[in-house]
Amino acid sequence: MGKSVGDKIKISIKDRKNTYSIEASRNNSGLLKAPLKGSMDRRIAESIDAKLRLRVYNKKGN
Repeated sequence: MGKSVGDKIKISIKDRKNTYSIEASRNNSGLLKAPLKGSMDRRIAESIDAKLRLRVYNKKGN
């Protein structure tokens, strides 16, 4: 299940052995052109200085 707040997102994935916790956050962003109904009129925020944290836990929480 994922949770997004502002410029951050948290996701947890579980399998039989482990739980994978992923947190991503972006810092500065710029606006890029993107298509909208065939023309490049839309703008989307894009970041290249994002941070990513991956934690892996076993069933005991270690």
